[in-house]
Amino acid sequence: MKIKNQNNNKVHGKIRYLFFALIGLILIRIIIQYFFYNNNQKKTKADEISYQLLFSPESASLSQNQDISTKVKIKATATTTIRGYYFKIYFDKNKLKLKNLNYRLGVVSRNLGNDTSTISQINEKGEIKIQGEVYDPSGLTLTNKETDVVDLVFTAQSVSGTAVSILSTNTKIYLVNQDWSITDKNMEAFNIFNINGGGPTMTPMPPRTIKPTCGPEAVETVTRSSTISSYCSSKLNKNCLSPNRWTTALICHHGPAVGSNSWTAFGSTCVQPYCDGCVCLTPNSVEPTLPPAVTKPIDTAISKLNLKLKLQGVTKMTNNQYKSTNIQVKLVDTGTNVLAGNETGTFIQQNDFLWSGSVNFSNLKVGSKYKLLIKGEKHLSKKICDTKPTETKEGGYNCINGNIGLQIGDNNLDLSGIYILAGDIKVNGAVQDGVINALDLGYIINNLRKKPTGNLVSADINYDGNIDTQDYALMIKSLAVKYDEN
Repeated sequence: MKIKNQNNNKVHGKIRYLFFALIGLILIRIIIQYFFYNNNQKKTKADEISYQLLFSPESASLSQNQDISTKVKIKATATTTIRGYYFKIYFDKNKLKLKNLNYRLGVVSRNLGNDTSTISQINEKGEIKIQGEVYDPSGLTLTNKETDVVDLVFTAQSVSGTAVSILSTNTKIYLVNQDWSITDKNMEAFNIFNINGGGPTMTPMPPRTIKPTCGPEAVETVTRSSTISSYCSSKLNKNCLSPNRWTTALICHHGPAVGSNSWTAFGSTCVQPYCDGCVCLTPNSVEPTLPPAVTKPIDTAISKLNLKLKLQGVTKMTNNQYKSTNIQVKLVDTGTNVLAGNETGTFIQQNDFLWSGSVNFSNLKVGSKYKLLIKGEKHLSKKICDTKPTETKEGGYNCINGNIGLQIGDNNLDLSGIYILAGDIKVNGAVQDGVINALDLGYIINNLRKKPTGNLVSADINYDGNIDTQDYALMIKSLAVKYDEN
C-alpha cells in the first residue's frame, strides 16, 4: 500500500512538472510575440511618418490696400527631429504684395532662403522661397501638434478672388537620424489660403513639349513608300498634278533631340519623332539640293579651355586665403563615351564672385562633341553638355549627351549660368569620395565655430573664413543631388 502511494505521488509530480513547464512555454511565447509585435509596430509607424504644411487661417476677405496675416504651420503624424526645411509659396503678384515675412521655426538659411531683405524680388516673381535651419546640431523635436513655421503679411492689390499655395512636389524636410546623418523627405501641402473667395493658384506650369517642324510640312510618323508620288500624296493629303512633280524628300532629323543641327538627306525610313518634307515643283523650278558632306580632319594640336564657373554659396569676395582654388576638368567624347582628358587647373575669383581659369587638352578630334565633368575641391562633380548652360534653380541643370564642340587654340566657355554644388569635402584630409554622407555632415557639425586651418579648410564650403551653419545649410541643400555626376 505504501509503495502504491509512492508511485501515485511520483506520477502526480510528473504531471505537475509538465503542467508548469507547458504554462512557462506559453508565457515565453506570449512575451516574445508581444515585444516582436511592438517593435514591428514602432518600425512601421516610423516609416509612415508624414508631414503636412497648412495655412492658418485658410481664408480671408479683403478690401483693396488692406493687409492680411496668415501663418504656415507644419504638423507631423508622430514625434521626430528635424534640422531644416524648404518649400516655395506662390501668389498672384498682380493681386497681392508681400509686406512682411518672419521665420518662427529656427532661422532663415542665410543666402539660401528669402527674408524681409528680398521682399522686392519676391513681389516681382510672385514666389517666396522658404528655407530655414535649426542651429542646434541635435536638431529640434517636432510633435504631432501644429508648429508655426513662418508668419506672412500680404497687402491686397485688388478685390478679386485669388489664392496663395504651396506645391507639394517642391518641398523638403531634413531629418536627423540616430547616426547623425541627415535624410530628406517631401511634405504635403494640406490646404491653400483663399482670399475673397479664392481663385487660380499661381503654381508653376508644367513644361511644354514642342514638336519639331521641318520642310514645308511636318509628319510625325512616316515610312518611305515605293514611289515618292504615292508617299507624298498620301502623307500630306495633297495632289501634285502634271506637269508638276513631287521631288524627293528634303530633310530628315536624325538627331537625339529637338533643336539638334544634325539634319541629313532622307533615307529609307524616317520615324517619330523625326520629320520629313515633300515639295511639289513646277517644270521650271530648280530642285533644291543639300550641301555635300564634308569630312573634317583630325587635329592633335592643343585645345585650351578658358572656363568661367559659379561655385554654390560664394556670394561675395572670399577670405584672403581663398583667392584661388583647384578645379578638376574631365573631358568625355560623346560618340564613344571614352575619357578624352583629365586636367586640373587653378581658378581665380573675379570681382563678380565668379571663378576663371584654364586647362589644356591635346589629341582631341575636331568635329567631335564632348561633355565636361567639373569638380571643385569641396564640390560634387557636375556634368555639362552645353557651351552656355542655364538653370532656374540651384542644381536644376542636367543633361545626357554632350554637345560641346572644341577647336584648336582658345575655347571660351561661360558655365556661370549654373552652380557647381558644394558638399563633397576632404574629411580629415582624406580624398573626396564622390558622395555627400554622414562623414561630410558630421565633419562640419563637429567643427562648427572653428577657424578653417589645416585640414579644416575643407569644411569652409562658402570660402568666407568661418565654419558655421551657412556651410552646413549648403551641404543639406546639396543632399537633393548627393552623388557625383558622371
